[in-house]
Amino acid sequence: MDLSRSRRVISVGVTVFLAMLAYPAQAWGPITHAYIVCQAVPDAPPIALFGAMSADMNDCSGWGWALGKHFKRLTHFEAGLIAPSPFQLGLLTHNSEWGGDSYAHAYFHTPTDKLYPMRIFEQLSRETGISMNDAEDFIETLMDYVICRDLGLAFVHRIAEAANAAGAQEEQMLIDAFTQPLMDKMPELGREQAVDLIRSIFRCDAAFLRQTAELMTMPSESLMRIAPTLLAAGSGIDMAKAAQCVQRGVELCADWRGHLDEISKQMAEKMQSLGLLGG
Repeated sequence: MDLSRSRRVISVGVTVFLAMLAYPAQAWGPITHAYIVCQAVPDAPPIALFGAMSADMNDCSGWGWALGKHFKRLTHFEAGLIAPSPFQLGLLTHNSEWGGDSYAHAYFHTPTDKLYPMRIFEQLSRETGISMNDAEDFIETLMDYVICRDLGLAFVHRIAEAANAAGAQEEQMLIDAFTQPLMDKMPELGREQAVDLIRSIFRCDAAFLRQTAELMTMPSESLMRIAPTLLAAGSGIDMAKAAQCVQRGVELCADWRGHLDEISKQMAEKMQSLGLLGG
């Protein structure tokens, strides 16, 4: 890789990894959510994949933790307020009740009956001495990488198409659905300010997803070479420990496909029972 391309990889990578690690315990990464939808809804259009990837919208507006918390609760639990559409369907698949996050956050269930991927969070934490929260963040990031590595550029191009699919229509859907609920949660906001914040969050997330797709087009050996640096920068873990976590984390993700396909099957059955899928 030439020097200019290497610098671009690192620049994009730092942006993506820091964004992914900025909010702890986000569960699956965006690409993993998109894969689950691809399997559960094989004919899902690109905008449905965007919806699935975008529910973890991070607040880049400068308002900080409170706004991010309230807005992510809306995207995770109130997607039914959005006008019925492929975008709404994608958002609905992300939820913590029966969607993708109900597996990634299985340790919140009592008792837990969804053991994947919790067992690999626990194993990485136990073997390397990092916290469960850091283990989840690392696995979430590395799972996205492993899926793209194993499925190849055709899948990455599908992710890139999805990342570029959303626009003014989806932005307005979020504004129409979430402006008043956001004002209810944050009474200090006026309507115009709430609209501007939703627009800012949506556009920031769309840019982040495009950068994520761009990062995954890089050769896998290049990504593995810079991954410890990026993860160390995002988590505060030292480089040697980060390198150990990357190597072991990728190994622990190796059997991802059978598990995610089973999750997708169960999610499709639930969606069918809820009338979200035809026939």
